[in-house]
Amino acid sequence: MVALKRIYSVCLAVLVFGNMALIGHAGIIAHLRFDDTLDDEVGNYSNAPMGAGTVEYDNDGIADECLELFGTNGIPGIECLSDNTIGFEQITVSVWYKLKSEPPGYGTLFDYTPWSEQKNMTFDFRPNLWLYSGNVGFGAESRTLDTWYHAAFVCHYIGAGNVTGTVYWNESSVSYVRTWGDRQPHPMDHLTIGSEKGIPERTIDGYIDDVQIYDFALGDELIAELRDNPGEVVIPEPACMVVALLGLLMLRRR
Repeated sequence: MVALKRIYSVCLAVLVFGNMALIGHAGIIAHLRFDDTLDDEVGNYSNAPMGAGTVEYDNDGIADECLELFGTNGIPGIECLSDNTIGFEQITVSVWYKLKSEPPGYGTLFDYTPWSEQKNMTFDFRPNLWLYSGNVGFGAESRTLDTWYHAAFVCHYIGAGNVTGTVYWNESSVSYVRTWGDRQPHPMDHLTIGSEKGIPERTIDGYIDDVQIYDFALGDELIAELRDNPGEVVIPEPACMVVALLGLLMLRRR
């Protein structure tokens, strides 16, 4: 019995200390599966089509259904996290995409503006997938047609207007550092998926699926989990971790 209690104690310590970095973070804050809806599965935010067009879904998603962008009837991107109430010091955006045609000049996969004065960071095709303002990107394969690819953007504010992070494309990754002067994170202006806000001609012609957004700078291992397990959440909401902790505590008391 003593040995068993020690095992429980070790498991509890691993769970607690292994998640210390997540204290103060919600984990996943938005999850858009596009299974016949634009709704955020987590339920924190509203999402709306950016501009006119019919919302079209396709059964050939990376994880069940997916959302069609632009094309003949598709919408020019969707605006996520549109309540303008939260500023993030850390954020991770994960998205799957498939192109139907060559992206237009500066066709944008997503557009994130965490600071004032429209200092946005766009992850777009110039003509290859490229993080504008980070000046890093990937090769021509990133715009191959009719193939699902995983892309992710990690941003971490480190003070004095400096941000650092990593962009990912499939199994490749590139780190970046960007300085914008003495600016602080402020309530988010926008996060737009599939286009740049207010510029519909920069919408990609294709599909997006399984958009996940975390208020935490995910590391390489967790990004790999997102890539290898489409549709699965890698950091649960706080309630899930609390249930796990309570479960271990109850076992330990027995």
